[in-house]
Amino acid sequence: MGWGGKDKDGKGGKGCKGKGGGGGEALVGETLGGEDEELIWNAVTECVNPILRFEHELDQNKLEKRIRDCFRKGAKGLAFHGKPWYDLINEYADTVFSGVFSSLGEKEWLPRCDFLLCLDAGIKDNFPKHAIARVPQQEFERVVLAAHDRAHEEQRILPILWEVVQESIEGPKGKKKVNLALEEAWKAAMEACGQHKDAQGFVGAWIDGSIARLSAVSQGEPHWVMEPPLAMQVFDQLLQAGGMPYALVEEHGPPPAGWPFIRDCVDYAYATHSVAQEEFVSAKKRKAGAGGFDAFKGGGYGVKGAGKSGKAKRPPNPLLADVPPGSCRDFLLGQCKRGDECKFQHDEGVKQEVDLKRALAEAEGGGEDEEAEEKRSRLS
Repeated sequence: MGWGGKDKDGKGGKGCKGKGGGGGEALVGETLGGEDEELIWNAVTECVNPILRFEHELDQNKLEKRIRDCFRKGAKGLAFHGKPWYDLINEYADTVFSGVFSSLGEKEWLPRCDFLLCLDAGIKDNFPKHAIARVPQQEFERVVLAAHDRAHEEQRILPILWEVVQESIEGPKGKKKVNLALEEAWKAAMEACGQHKDAQGFVGAWIDGSIARLSAVSQGEPHWVMEPPLAMQVFDQLLQAGGMPYALVEEHGPPPAGWPFIRDCVDYAYATHSVAQEEFVSAKKRKAGAGGFDAFKGGGYGVKGAGKSGKAKRPPNPLLADVPPGSCRDFLLGQCKRGDECKFQHDEGVKQEVDLKRALAEAEGGGEDEEAEEKRSRLS
């Protein structure tokens, strides 16, 4: 795939790969076309041609104009004198693909459209020469390719996240918190795991990062925003709707529906990031879990559990091991401050059993005596 595009006469553009006159590697700033040359014109035509048969509303000229306008306007407002060239390219890619997906997001062919040449041409047409002068061509191409894949995938996933959140989460505040947590964690998981093409690593990091962010905005109670069973359902729906990055799908195939690995990751994440538990993981384990990748390595979809790292899930609080589903654990530990607004069950009978367990454990800690025996018999 070429990078330089074509000029308006259909000839090869001056931005193609090649060697400079001095025999060294060509620099981008030395190979840009003239001021009147627009590489984006033919790059958009080349991009659109393969998908025209799938477009039944816009004719070719109108479709090309929409796309071309996004790549022309994307450079407005960029701080060309204040940022490194690679940051400018990534910021430009974010703006461009945000505009493309906003304008054409309803088109079914959009996720399959290859805009790489358009991004390359848009940079060369709209960036001032000093911004990318002296940049080696090979390094320029590497950054453009990475920015294209990242920005395109992020814009593709945003509507999927919002649609699933809208259907699954109650209340505007809850929807906003969950959607933001999912989005930020997805981007972090892509950066950490996407390049390794590790499906389990990505999903584990995405789930763990999402619950960690929900915990941070809910005083350590992520279940108050999204309960674990609902989280399992949400992540399963997201993966079935296309939430897995294309690179991982190409490597491993689509994730299976009802994948048991999702349950394992959700259990691990809530155990790690919930303050309702009296026992906490160490700071080192919490930091590793936040990244998610090392804790969930495993490659494809065939390995069940939290990867091959050997890290086991933290055991639950033994006092709460047998409590009925839906019980408020904070209430059972005497820590619930939500009162009547709590949506979990406040069962006094269950709380008495937990209190007896605690008293028995304390009594056994001081040696076997008549009081301990009495409490054990009452508990039985």
